Amino acid sequence: MGSVGPDIRMSKKRKLLRFSEEQGARGPSILDTPNEVILAILEEVPDNGLVAMAGACRRVRPLSILVYLRRLRILSSELGSQEMQLCRNVPAAVFLLLSSVHLTDKVNLTCDVFYLLEYEAALQDFIVRTKIVSISLQIYSHEPAVMLAPRTACALRSFLGSLSIQCQSITVENLRFCAFTPRQVTQSEAHLGSNAYNAGIKILMSNVRTMVLTDDLFETSSLAKIGSLLLDGPRIKNFGLTCMSAQRNRSNSILLQVKFPALRYLRVSSTVIPQIPTDFFRRHSSLYALALFGKYTGMPQQPLARTSKSSSRAVELPGLKFLTFSDRFLPWVSTLLCPDLNNVTIYPTRYWEKGRMIESWKGLRTCFDAIIQRGMSGDNLMISIPHGDKTVECEASRIHNQFAEARKTGYPVLKTSRLAFQLYDLSNESLVSIVHIFRHILGLTVIVS
Repeated sequence: MGSVGPDIRMSKKRKLLRFSEEQGARGPSILDTPNEVILAILEEVPDNGLVAMAGACRRVRPLSILVYLRRLRILSSELGSQEMQLCRNVPAAVFLLLSSVHLTDKVNLTCDVFYLLEYEAALQDFIVRTKIVSISLQIYSHEPAVMLAPRTACALRSFLGSLSIQCQSITVENLRFCAFTPRQVTQSEAHLGSNAYNAGIKILMSNVRTMVLTDDLFETSSLAKIGSLLLDGPRIKNFGLTCMSAQRNRSNSILLQVKFPALRYLRVSSTVIPQIPTDFFRRHSSLYALALFGKYTGMPQQPLARTSKSSSRAVELPGLKFLTFSDRFLPWVSTLLCPDLNNVTIYPTRYWEKGRMIESWKGLRTCFDAIIQRGMSGDNLMISIPHGDKTVECEASRIHNQFAEARKTGYPVLKTSRLAFQLYDLSNESLVSIVHIFRHILGLTVIVS
């Protein structure tokens, strides 16, 4: 190349000088603005504005978003899978950024139903292209408006119908005793659900292995239609149901809809104990483990109505090995025949407090007598007795005498080889007495924890 002439050099010099003068006339650059001022300005910018600015500056990068989600503890990784928790106070920017999030590993997703309503399109787009293997939808007891919103059923139907067949676990739970302020649901009309979503839910249920539901999912007729779709799964082995409703027939009506031919593990928690759903147990007689918990609400419980002839017949569960129940569920246990039990655990329904010790112990003793009479004590029997006192000591002595007279009176003899008592805050004197008494009952191995 030839040398640059003096005229060209002079022209460049004039342009540079003119540019410098123009910049000086415009005033200071934004680059001279203190960081504190910039941060104060950015705090006033809404989340969608920040995301738009980041996109214009080409700063919305997948890696940066993942770092941001991990710093917020929304996203975590463990052993080849990732867990995403969209719960409680999640910044709106997170949902705006979901369109740029691409997770290749298996994902366990936990999400508030509230956010499902507020950011339905963003979440649905995310789950369609993500390998969701476990989904947990959460509602809160102090936000009843969320489940009663007109479009909740439609949002749930489209969300569940969009999940891939890789999802093997579905949970819908109601969390209680949360301290945060109830959130306001954006008012909008319910949109019509597509039959394609119903078909999608049926395909999804063909591969689900674990299902945990709350009766809140059956609060309205539109919600109950979705709940019914979730009660038909040929491969479900583990099912949990929590009923906090005061309606006595709520849990029964749900259980009678269940079609889980492969069911092996069942857990029922309820504040009101209805008649035992005999048809359900006859259709699922291959149960391996059964847990029945009566939730204590502080309200007096009405006794169960007299059972009909058909419902009072014994229901045999020949394959049941593990039985756990609280004293309030004794009417159910008294109807079951479980000849091959391995482990039995009895819990009191109430938290034991001063003044309630004798009442609670009577409930446990009634359960204890019932399972012995029915030959359902199992090989390993554990009785949970929190906050023991002298009452426990006296009752232990009564059980000792009962066993000692068993052969004389024809009282059924336990097949139990190990009897365990789970004791809390027990005085040393009572502890020594109980251990001494029970270690001499028919050669039982007694475990006190």
